[in-house]
Amino acid sequence: MTAAAFQATFSDWKLIRGRKVVQVVLEVPLEAADQAYTALGGMPDPGKSVWVGVARLNLESEVMPSDKSKQSPETAPALAPEQPVRGRKSFSSLPFAQQAGMLCQDPIFRSFLNEEHNYACETGSDAAEALRERCSVGSRSDLKPNTPSGDKFVQIRDQFIAWKMVSA
Repeated sequence: MTAAAFQATFSDWKLIRGRKVVQVVLEVPLEAADQAYTALGGMPDPGKSVWVGVARLNLESEVMPSDKSKQSPETAPALAPEQPVRGRKSFSSLPFAQQAGMLCQDPIFRSFLNEEHNYACETGSDAAEALRERCSVGSRSDLKPNTPSGDKFVQIRDQFIAWKMVSA
């Protein structure tokens, strides 16, 4: 499956007066540029318009992964806003090691690793091994914010969220 979405930051806009349009500037990390280029269909043709959809990602309020005690992956919404539950933290506020552990148990995350990163992940252990390899750590507990391995984990997690939204 070819990716149809990518993650970017909205950085600027420019009014084009003669054409009565606004150009929207999105920035993509250099390591994700090829993915964005492919998702957009390659080099733009000035003679053709290619319409794309843009959606704001609210990564701080998403529930990831689905609470399996309440719903199966088939019935869970792709990305549901977090319901306020007393004593329960949002997924993104959990330590990276805990997020990674939860993701590795999610069969949808394992499908993502299989399709997008060419890993054969059938079990949570397979996914954990793949994630450790991708993030260059010996243990998921080594995933810390503001480190190269933590940044790589965030990139993979955010790619998964975007992939899941497109697949829904």
